[in-house]
Amino acid sequence: MKKILILIIILGLTVPAFAKAYFAEKEEMIVNADIIAIVDITDVKNLEKDKSHGNQEATVSTIKNIKGTADKQFKFFVPCFFPCAITSVEKGQYLVFLKKGKNGLEGCNWHFSYRPIKDNKAEWYKKDTDFKKGSSVFEMKELEKVINEITEILKNK
Repeated sequence: MKKILILIIILGLTVPAFAKAYFAEKEEMIVNADIIAIVDITDVKNLEKDKSHGNQEATVSTIKNIKGTADKQFKFFVPCFFPCAITSVEKGQYLVFLKKGKNGLEGCNWHFSYRPIKDNKAEWYKKDTDFKKGSSVFEMKELEKVINEITEILKNK
């Protein structure tokens, strides 16, 4: 009996060490976000200077609110705890999916929370994306079409 108890304790302590980040699919990310907005990241502060990647704080100006109401100027936290979910942002325009967390606003779906915008196109999910099969996830898509898709998903939830 003691051996079984010790084995259960050892397994209980080691399993969390192998945990992976959970990546929500597109619809779940949209529904779970408190704020969805187009923003201009004007400054990025690395909070862990001794690492090549790590937690960041982004200072932004809101261009357009899609869900919720983001302040005109605000900051959000970019967490990076898991090696399988290295997350970072840089200056530029993004479509962001944020939630209220213990550090203020932060991404609600790891690196999927920050979709870069270039030439009025957003990096967005391919139509045939299937996380379980590991299909290629993103393509550049007209920003207006992405906003319409998000709005449609929110209407139906």
